[in-house]
Order: sequence, then C-alpha cells, then structure tokens
Amino acid sequence: MAASSRPSRPSAPPPVERRRSPRRPHIAQAFLSSPTGGKRIEVLSADVSRHGICLTLRHPIACGTFDRLEFATESGRPAREVRILSCDARDDGSFHARAEFC
Repeated sequence: MAASSRPSRPSAPPPVERRRSPRRPHIAQAFLSSPTGGKRIEVLSADVSRHGICLTLRHPIACGTFDRLEFATESGRPAREVRILSCDARDDGSFHARAEFC
C-alpha cells in the first residue's frame, strides 16, 4: 500500500499556565470564617500553591469575600486571610472554591 499523501495537522500549542506558582496536591482539614468573627465552616484543601488554594466545601460561598482560613494541625491552627475568587458546583454535590492568599 502506498503511504498517505495527506499533510499532517500541526499540533495545538500547550496551554498557557496562568498561575504564578505551581499547584501541589494537599488534602487537609481546614476551617473558613469571617475575619470579624462568626461561625466557622469546615472545608478540605485540595491543592495549594504559594499564592492560592483550592477548597472543597459542602455549600457555595460568595465570590469576592475575604475569609480567615485556619488549618487543623497538631502544632496549632495557623491562619491566613484569603479572598474567594470562584466557587463552582461539582457533580457530587460539593463545591470547589479557588482562593488567593492575602
């Protein structure tokens, strides 16, 4: 059989990485609360980078809000302030929120 004379299609360029630092998978229990106090909600961190974090929540959270994020660790509860950038529903009924560290 003769080889095909069709020209090959150029491959698509690799996606452009928009993050300032690479994500690393990191599953940990954490809590979100208002910086001014109030009820804490339990969340799971899914991945962490130097500049942000992806969280798994049971209920949606408002975008643009500032929250206090506390990690549950044996040596205490280190806290960081975060700003919620997005919150998307998942097929399993949970929500993934992306936040940047302030």
